[in-house]
Amino acid sequence: MKTLIKSRYIKITAAILAVIAIGAYLLLSAFDIDPAKIKSKADSKSKPPTHMYSVYEEEHVSGKYTLSGNGSKGYRIEDKKGKLLYETKCLDPWFPKEEGFLVETLEDGRSRVIDLYTGKTKYVTEPGEEISKRTKDLTEPGWIIYGTLEDGRKAKPVSDNMWDMVGMKDYYYLRNQDFEVAGDGYLFSDLYPSGTYLCGYRLHDIDYMSREKMNKLEDGEFWGCDIQLVMNTKGEVLYEEHKGRNLSIYEELKAVRVTMENPAGWIYIGLEGENKGKVIKEEWQDD
Repeated sequence: MKTLIKSRYIKITAAILAVIAIGAYLLLSAFDIDPAKIKSKADSKSKPPTHMYSVYEEEHVSGKYTLSGNGSKGYRIEDKKGKLLYETKCLDPWFPKEEGFLVETLEDGRSRVIDLYTGKTKYVTEPGEEISKRTKDLTEPGWIIYGTLEDGRKAKPVSDNMWDMVGMKDYYYLRNQDFEVAGDGYLFSDLYPSGTYLCGYRLHDIDYMSREKMNKLEDGEFWGCDIQLVMNTKGEVLYEEHKGRNLSIYEELKAVRVTMENPAGWIYIGLEGENKGKVIKEEWQDD
């Protein structure tokens, strides 16, 4: 008896569901509605656009905190326990190697350095200057600054020719850990880091205090470089190259490698301690 009642219940339920399905189909057909489109719209509402999930993440080298977020919703810096240290809606924030700081890009192109633990501004670059991301490649505290006198903004490309894109009034220089101008205020056409050292082509007869002299250049003119320098992050000059030979830094040897032409090869000159200024290694090519 129970089996018969159960069977009848199942049949009645199936009949009711069939009637509902047929009724729904007829209703949708009357209004010319495609069920597939309803499902598609429902899916699109439940799944936000992919770009909303485009989140940038960067962990500081210390492993103590992480930067995450995106340009539309802002960024958060949280410690390993998820505690909020700082949040910002600035453009392109990034971590320097020195612990406790965040570099923000302002709308006018300048850079601002924030102390993550106090939320206070430590330094803001001058108009037309920014903190170069090359600073990330320094293992000792120091700040590589990129600047231009091209109307206080970065020079814009004027053609597809690489040389036409070079800003003839662009420069680099170094600020020390305390954001003071270092390296005797020398300006460089290029300044690249390697661990605890920096190497650059110094602009001739001009420094940070006299940089406005570059405004006297005509279009396409270049101030010109005289020598190459190797410095530490404090701005102390460790080596000068007056003969135009190519240099490269070998931090593991605490030395600079100088390319020789006649005979062909390389010599390594010490940068610190009792080896400073001395040839500590030689490599010569076979004839």
